[in-house]
Order: sequence, then structure tokens, then C-alpha cells
Amino acid sequence: TTIRQPDRTWNGRLTWTPSSKTLIDARYGGYSSVNTWLPELPASKDGPSLHHDLMTGWTTGNIWSYQAGDFQRHTTSATLTRYADRFLGNSHELKSGIEYDRSTAHTEYWWPGGRQYYDFGGKPFFAQALSQPAISDVRLHRIGFFAQNRWVINRRLTVEPGMRVAHNRGQVPAKGTVFVTSPVSLRLGVAWDLRSDHRSVVRGHYGHYHDATYTSRIANLDFTHQAAYSYFELTALGTFVETFRSEPLQNWEVSTDVDHPYIEQYVLGVEHELLPDIALAAQYVHRGTKDFVVLLDKGSVWVPVQRRDPGPDGRGGTSDDGAILTLYDKTTMNREFYVLANAPDAYRAYDGIQFIARKRYAKNWQLQASYTLSRAKGNINNDPRSNAQLFEGGNPGVFVDPNGQVNADGRLGFDFPHELKLLGTYRVPWWGGFTVSAV
Repeated sequence: TTIRQPDRTWNGRLTWTPSSKTLIDARYGGYSSVNTWLPELPASKDGPSLHHDLMTGWTTGNIWSYQAGDFQRHTTSATLTRYADRFLGNSHELKSGIEYDRSTAHTEYWWPGGRQYYDFGGKPFFAQALSQPAISDVRLHRIGFFAQNRWVINRRLTVEPGMRVAHNRGQVPAKGTVFVTSPVSLRLGVAWDLRSDHRSVVRGHYGHYHDATYTSRIANLDFTHQAAYSYFELTALGTFVETFRSEPLQNWEVSTDVDHPYIEQYVLGVEHELLPDIALAAQYVHRGTKDFVVLLDKGSVWVPVQRRDPGPDGRGGTSDDGAILTLYDKTTMNREFYVLANAPDAYRAYDGIQFIARKRYAKNWQLQASYTLSRAKGNINNDPRSNAQLFEGGNPGVFVDPNGQVNADGRLGFDFPHELKLLGTYRVPWWGGFTVSAV
């Protein structure tokens, strides 16, 4: 397979200070990623079809699948910052802004020649086919507004309230807008100078941070270019005959009252200057993900059944058999209807305690050392694609098949109970000066 993926990114920024207390910042940025997975000549995406031998494991003739994708994102934002003194306290740093984001995703998937042949010991066995390339197109639009204020009430107390409001829309051809959310994110930070000498500070924070909107959430709602699947068996005459055909099903939809998923975060910490340039800090962090959007199967019927755990040897009726488990038997066929919706039982939680020592930059060097004791648990994993309705939140997933929820609750994949970190920088004064850093 020859994989090509040229990525391009661009950024532009304009900063303007119309007065000593006003700052305007405007930005535009984006990226483009076009990728193809193609066979090498003389094969092509049009054929010949792949042959895979189930006995030897050899694959010949072509690659397993042809894939192509075109992803674009454009973001424009503008921020206004205004400094004010002697108004309802000591000072204010008022900041407000607007942001618009547009993303598109075009994907194609097909088997070269439309078929895959399976052999056994060099002899034809069975085949499967897709009637046409499966294509999906998704457009996302997001507009957001935010406002915050760093309010120094007096020498000892600083408060930073903030709010972000967004409107998200997801669109696919023929069906138009299929995903709409309007989340509101509130935040509040407080810093208390214990003795007005800026040496001991207690900090607290509470905030909501809403998730991104992913094209993968609604890509399956693009029914305009779906492929029919066929299964072929070999006859006594040595020819293939179609024995099963599955037509594309329009069995996906988005719940009309879906709420946007978000992280609820709490932080409480204290920092103290132990010596000039050296400070120690300790803080507790809690993060809980709420309103997870997952794929639910509203059409199938599952009946609970009791089965005994066969134990480590995998065989029932032996001495290592475990407890009785409640499992689920699917009593319907071809009645699946998938709904993208919030799952009240889906959750992810993180709790951590951090101890941090900082030596701020002075005499040509700075250093930070930290230790984090933490636990991450839940029934939706924290790998890179879990929030995008892949793996546990997609199909198959723990909310499509209830058997997936057996043993799903527990420690997550990216759960590091102990983390030590040391990072520093030294400014070498020789030859005009240069900087050496390490982590």
C-alpha cells in the first residue's frame, strides 16, 4: 500500500493597541489534510480483486481496501481586552471575543475491483462484494462567544469569572442539519493572598469545558452513497453464486434533545514561596465527564440470561468456575436502529493530587519538579478516539450491545497512578549565549 498524506497548516494574526488600556487581537488559521491509500502498479483501485488464502495466510493480487480522505478546517477569531482601574475594586482585565469554526470531511472506502476472494490451500472458497464505494460528506459549523474578567478586588483577593456560549451544527447531504447543540460553559477562579505579602496563595477553580464536535459522530447519517454487501459461495461447477445480499439501511438518527458532552473540573491548591525564587505548591484536581454522546441500539431486544463464569481455563463444569453472571441474549434479527444520544450511565472520572516545586528563572537557570498521584476510571476509555464515538461509544460498543457493559467499569487505559516529572532550562553565557533545556 502506498499511503500519501500531505498536511498543510496556516496561521495569521493581527494585534492592535488603540490605547494604553485596550488590546485587539484577530486570528485566522486552519489546516488541510488529503490522504489516499492506493495499491502499487500494476494493481489499481479498479482491480484486480484481492485473494486471501485462509490456510497459508497469503494475500495476493491487491491490497485489502482503497481509502481516501479530504479534511479541512478554518477558524477565525477576534478578542478585545480592556484594562480598567479604580472601578468596583482595584483593577479589571475584561476580555471578550467571538470565534467561528468551519470543518469538512470527505471519506471514501472500497475494495479494489469491488470484491474480495477467499481461498483455501490455493482453491477458491467464497467471495464477498461491495456494490460501490462507500462515501460520506460531513460539514460542521461552530460559532462561540466568551467573556471573562480578572477582577483584583483588593491586595489579597482576585476573582476571575467567565462564560462561553457556543452553537454547533452538523450537516450531511440530503438530510441537511442533523446535529444541533448550544452549550453554555461557566467558569470561576479565586486566588486568596493569605498575608498580603504575595508569598502564600490559596487558589480554587470550578469550570465546564465542552467537548469538540467530531465529524465521525454523524458521518453514518450520509445515506447518499452507501454500498450493498453481497456474499458468494462456490458451486460444484466452479462458479460463484450470490447467496446473501444486504441492502443499505437508513437506520441511523440523532436524538432531537441531545446535550453537548462536557468536563466538569474542580481545582483546589495552595502555593508558598519557601525561599527567594523557589516556591512549593500542592493541589487537588477532579474532572468528571458528563452527558457523554454514544451510539444506542433502540431497535434490538435483549433478554437477560444467567451464565456461570467458566474461570481461567475457559471450560465450564471444572473446579475453577466462577460466579453466576447476568448476560444478555439478542432475541431479534435485523431490527437494529442506532440513535446518537446521551447515555446517563456513561461516565469518566479523574482524581489527582499534585506536589510541585518551582525555581523561577534567575541567575541563568530555572527548574520545575512535580509528583502526581492519580486515578482515572469509568466505562468509556480515555484513548485518543473514545470521545469521537469510536470504540466503546460507537458500534460495536458498550451501549450498543449490553454485554459490553460486563466488566466495562474500571481503571482506564491511560491511567498512570504515579508520575514524576522534572524539567529545566539553563542559559549558557558562552559565544553570545544559548539555551539548553531538558524534560
